Amino acid sequence: MKIDNHPRSIPHSGVEQADMVIELMVEGITRFISLWHESDVDYLGPNRSGRPTDAAILPAFNEPTFVISGAQAWVQSLIRSKGINLIKETSEGTFRISGRSAPHNLYVDTFVLRETADARDYADNPPDGPMWPFGPMPAGADRAASVNIDFSNNEVIWDWDQAQGLWLRTAYGEESMYRNEDGTEGRIGVPVLVALYVEQYTASPGSGQSGTNLPSARTTGSGQAYVFADGKVVSGTWERETEEEWFTLSDENGEVISVPPGRSWVSLVPANRGLTITE
Repeated sequence: MKIDNHPRSIPHSGVEQADMVIELMVEGITRFISLWHESDVDYLGPNRSGRPTDAAILPAFNEPTFVISGAQAWVQSLIRSKGINLIKETSEGTFRISGRSAPHNLYVDTFVLRETADARDYADNPPDGPMWPFGPMPAGADRAASVNIDFSNNEVIWDWDQAQGLWLRTAYGEESMYRNEDGTEGRIGVPVLVALYVEQYTASPGSGQSGTNLPSARTTGSGQAYVFADGKVVSGTWERETEEEWFTLSDENGEVISVPPGRSWVSLVPANRGLTITE
């Protein structure tokens, strides 16, 4: 599910229950791809439109179904060309909520959307094997109390909370909250963070296609990588030869970095901006 992250879209709903969230740059701010493998939620949003980077990330998930509010025609064509099934806002399982103005009020129900995908005979095979090699953080990993990520002058801060065993998110100068359908709220936090430095570039419509250019990220090749968990950090590099593969993480000695199990948040960090760590 593509999730809005405009200041008018917060607090979010349901993202704290996703198996994984991928945060990536769009036009001056970020949006999220929330992934639902073992989990579901009937009140998730706001849902927003697709971007070219989505087409580069999602092929690793084995012909997944991707829920978006829409996208430029050339972007939708690009996404579909990668074997990704699309569900858009007029489909059963999407709805508008009161109290917010469009486009920040489109929500979805993943239970119903699974039925919608089945009715369309969309493939529902899981990825081939685990996305990461799972394992604990090394005993000798460096301490990390806080992570500050620069998304093109938009600052996202993650603070380690030992009592909860979570990295707690701050964005737009405020604690990042989620709001349930009944109005109750809580802080967005995850036990595992993965930060991958990626090169930003501008994607353009193909020959004969109309539309506007859009900011995008290169997700194949290699770059700097960090894994954060248990108040610790391990640094190294990521490699990804094709879009059908997931990211392979290696430490400075060339050994594979294991990622602790649990809900994770993957940040595609602009390489020209980067992050800072407070011990």
